[in-house]
Amino acid sequence: MQDHVGLVGFPEYWINKSYSVTLDYIGGWASDLKYKLLRQGPIASPLFEVIGIIKTKAADPKLDLPDIEVIVFPFGAGLGDEQSVYNFLGFDKKFIKEYKYNEYLNQHMLSFAPFLLHPKSIGEIRLQTTDPFDYPLINPNYYNDERDIKSIVEGIKACTQFTKTKALMGIGAKMRKQPVPGCGKHAHMSDEYLECVARTMTAAFYHSTGTCKMGASNDPTAVTDPQLRIRGLQGLRVVDASVMPEIVSSNTEATVVMIAEKAADMIKATML
Repeated sequence: MQDHVGLVGFPEYWINKSYSVTLDYIGGWASDLKYKLLRQGPIASPLFEVIGIIKTKAADPKLDLPDIEVIVFPFGAGLGDEQSVYNFLGFDKKFIKEYKYNEYLNQHMLSFAPFLLHPKSIGEIRLQTTDPFDYPLINPNYYNDERDIKSIVEGIKACTQFTKTKALMGIGAKMRKQPVPGCGKHAHMSDEYLECVARTMTAAFYHSTGTCKMGASNDPTAVTDPQLRIRGLQGLRVVDASVMPEIVSSNTEATVVMIAEKAADMIKATML
């Protein structure tokens, strides 16, 4: 099991221009009317304004591949109230209160979301009981491989460099320096602090893959064969992200569509 794991809303920056999305702005009558009449305004925002792919110095030297994707949001993670933050990120409610997300409610901000493109850590899903209605045991094992934590730390540092560009300096981008609960013993923005932040504020991007790995007949870890058929069973295929032997770069949706199209062709070939 692998996922594109990273941070949502760290680091965050105050800005002095009204270019971002705030709750009162997006929920106002003027924004509603502008969207209904012109399909414009903050409600028309995709919320993912900028996406970048970077190769940090922590990337695997054997591969000519980027290791981090960065998303820039035109809002802070505390866009709504504490319950909204909980619904959005799933953080412990005590942490949400201590990190003071509400201090920038309706303030103009931008925030970053760096995450791993090629995680080395591998998790697992196991059956809890023989009852098929019981929830499985899920251990994502995030950052179990030290190379992952090094990459995400370098990804955070890259985000801070973006705010030194002329464009972001022009809107007065200033880092929100609220200490992350549990990380105050480290020097602010040191590598040790950023590692603590990553382990404290990590969020999944819901790109889980690889739990029914496709592989050759001599691969003992493979659940499905190259035709997506489950080994040892008749008439059952798996057609989703779980068959990926390794997680793909960036979002998984397009790859899953391709897998489904290929599966449809293979099924038709056996039926016609």
